[in-house]
Amino acid sequence: MFKRICNSSLSILKDLRNILSPVSMAEGAISADTKRDHDQISNDGGDAASDAKKLKVSSECHKPNVKKKKVALLMMYSGVGYNGMQRNPGVRTIENDLLDALVQAQVVPQAHADDTKRMKFQRCARTDKGVSAAGQVVSLKMLLEEDAAARINEHLTPQIRVLGYKRVTQGFNAKLNCSGRTYMYVLPTFAFAPVDQVTSESYRITKDVMDEVSRLFQNYKGTRNFHNFTSGRKADDPSAKRFVKNIEIGTQFEVEGIEFCEVKVEGQSFMLHQIRKMIGLVIAVARGLTDQSVFSRAWEAEKVDIPRAPGLGLCLEKVHFEAYNNRHGSDGFHDPIEWEEYKEEIEKFKHEYIYSTIIRTEKDENSMMQWLNTLSLHVYDTRETDDTDSHNDNNIRSTQFGQALKAVSPETYVDVLKTFIPNRVVVSKSSPTDGATDSQPETRESTADSTQLQTEGAAHTKLNAETDGTLSAEVAPPAEAGAVRQ
Repeated sequence: MFKRICNSSLSILKDLRNILSPVSMAEGAISADTKRDHDQISNDGGDAASDAKKLKVSSECHKPNVKKKKVALLMMYSGVGYNGMQRNPGVRTIENDLLDALVQAQVVPQAHADDTKRMKFQRCARTDKGVSAAGQVVSLKMLLEEDAAARINEHLTPQIRVLGYKRVTQGFNAKLNCSGRTYMYVLPTFAFAPVDQVTSESYRITKDVMDEVSRLFQNYKGTRNFHNFTSGRKADDPSAKRFVKNIEIGTQFEVEGIEFCEVKVEGQSFMLHQIRKMIGLVIAVARGLTDQSVFSRAWEAEKVDIPRAPGLGLCLEKVHFEAYNNRHGSDGFHDPIEWEEYKEEIEKFKHEYIYSTIIRTEKDENSMMQWLNTLSLHVYDTRETDDTDSHNDNNIRSTQFGQALKAVSPETYVDVLKTFIPNRVVVSKSSPTDGATDSQPETRESTADSTQLQTEGAAHTKLNAETDGTLSAEVAPPAEAGAVRQ
């Protein structure tokens, strides 16, 4: 019986071998054809050489024994010369350069760079044009190599650096798992100078002004309806409610004769232009160009036109993953998303590529000083429709204002002012005999009496031909050359 069973088993094995042999021969033929095709590509010139290179990169990224892993990649960059973080066809972006470097470093295939969904790519924050980052995080699936960061950096410009990566869960998403973001805004302290003081590079902020600015920033803490601090959001849109955990102004420092300070704001997430408008409104109130009631009005349903500070000084400093770290950071399989080991490198990069760029550009282009010239003409009145991106930079009323002044004499410009700003005229309380206890301006209802518009010194107007007639209001400096009194 046993002998018959053995003979039967041998017979079945022979039949299986006969069936499988043609399949093996066919696979061998396919492999031979593939080899011939590859040899043909290698022997061709011109575009064929480029195709062979891509084939090599693609094949190496698909190593059969190496599986791609989900990681959180830490990077930093200076946004100067780039049109933001997110990929945008036809323009230069940080993401485009990063994806190209990932392919060249052979940690992701070209097909995944072309279609980022295939490697689960996601950025933590979408920074705008010119905005820098000292702690950006992206999530993706890639091949794990010990020298991956160095290989990627070989194919990036010095103003973009990858520091390293951390293993994360398969479901990790850099945007959705981020529990908070910290931004910093670097600006010259003369931006906070009261309107009745000379505004120039020699200005040094006092402790009283610093304390007042710090107090004004506290208006943003907590959960607020920031629909007036962005574009395209209605007051009843739930997404307009944002939580600001902390906001503070740091110690001032001096570089090349200009005093600077740094404002840090930490929140859950921020909308388009939100931080720049938060900064802009505090500057306007601190200078005395509007009163503090604008804060309470901004939280209501009415549309209020909030001025937007220049984008030069804005930088994403750090992103936070507390909830993720508490759940997965100590499970023995994944690393907590923390970057303390790179702290020195981050600080060095900030000083070499972020701070230096902000300070040099401010010194060369005077972006803050030019913006302050237009801020004195800003109108905060209720708007019937939402603003556009260009509304704050080239206010339509200011343009009409400048055009109207071309047709009148300097002596009658006050009447033109009242035509375009009918309800509010800022008056500097320069005389101590009117009961004033400080130098803050007051806001009065405008009347036909032109004496309500008071200035200290010889006031004059100046049309800026480069901005289609937009008015730049100045007051002649009483003492210091080059100083501008706003």
